[in-house]
Amino acid sequence: MYLDREEAAPSVVIPSVIGRRVPPHCTALGKVLLAHNPEALERILAKGSLSALTPNTITNPEVLKRELERVRTQGYAVDWEEFHEGNICVAAPIHNYRGRVVAAISVSLPKVRLAHNPLERYTQAVLEGSREISSALGHRSSVTENLASAKKSATSSPPQSQ
Repeated sequence: MYLDREEAAPSVVIPSVIGRRVPPHCTALGKVLLAHNPEALERILAKGSLSALTPNTITNPEVLKRELERVRTQGYAVDWEEFHEGNICVAAPIHNYRGRVVAAISVSLPKVRLAHNPLERYTQAVLEGSREISSALGHRSSVTENLASAKKSATSSPPQSQ
């Protein structure tokens, strides 16, 4: 569920509505939350179908599991036009004082923006925001290694074999 949103330039429209629920397997926010909540993932997979919202949406359970492992390893998720064609989203987990993932933070942008600013720029901003919010919640672990990882892998490609 979206709790808040900040608008960019008036000509940029990203489809998010406060209070709206969307399938978590096709959003960066959802993938972050699923990567850290195996029970929620199993409930979704038990329903039997991962709906495709775009041609890039992951619909294969095994591909989704591999993608969520990558999210846990690199510390952030990317939605490569999986929820809305033409839009990219980067998300990172927010941890509480016990280290539990309790929320996620993201930035969404039109794919055309990647021509002027590398994905790394947005990934680092999201990871820094995640660190600051997690710290305010009492989480003392650093995401420094994730910031370094973002520099190396932010240009990684979308998951293969949807």
